[in-house]
Amino acid sequence: MSQSSMAIQGSKAKDLLCIFLDLVRYYSDQSLNVCGMSKLDYWRNADALVVTRKLRVFQDLIPELKDRQFSEFSICVNHYNQIVANDNFYQHLLGSSSRISQLDISSNTDETVADDVLCHLLEFERVAEHNRYVITELQQQVQNKGRVISRLNGQLEEYHRMISQLEEICQER
Repeated sequence: MSQSSMAIQGSKAKDLLCIFLDLVRYYSDQSLNVCGMSKLDYWRNADALVVTRKLRVFQDLIPELKDRQFSEFSICVNHYNQIVANDNFYQHLLGSSSRISQLDISSNTDETVADDVLCHLLEFERVAEHNRYVITELQQQVQNKGRVISRLNGQLEEYHRMISQLEEICQER
C-alpha cells in the first residue's frame, strides 16, 4: 500500500473527494446532481456500510465505481441524498431506454485530459493539505517530546548532584 493510500485511509471524510465528483460531467444528462454541502451538513465516508451497499448496486449502472476503492473517497450530502437515501436516481437509471455508456472521449480528448488533470490536482491538493496538517501535528509532538527530554535531563542532572552530595556526606562519616 502506498503512503498516499495510507494517508487517505486515515483521513476524515471531509478531507476526501466525493466519489461522484468527476462522474457528474459524465452522468449529468442522467440527472446526477452536482456535489454540494452546506455548513450544517457533514461528510460521510464512502466505505460506510450503508453507502457501500448502495454503491455496489450502482456499479453495473455506473461502471467507473467498480474501479474505485471506497475507502479513498467520501460522499457529499447531495449525492448521499440522491444515491443512498433516495431510490429515484436508481429507478431513473434502470428506466432509461439505453444503458449508461462510457464517455466517448474521441471528440473531447483535450477537455477530458484537462478535466482529469484538474481532478488529480484537486485530489493532490487535498492530500497535500492533509499531509501539511499531519506534519504540523508531528512537529508539535516532537517539540513537546523535546521539552520533556530537556526537563528529564534537568532532573537527571539534579539527581546526579544529589547523589554526589550524598556520597560526600557518606565519605565524611
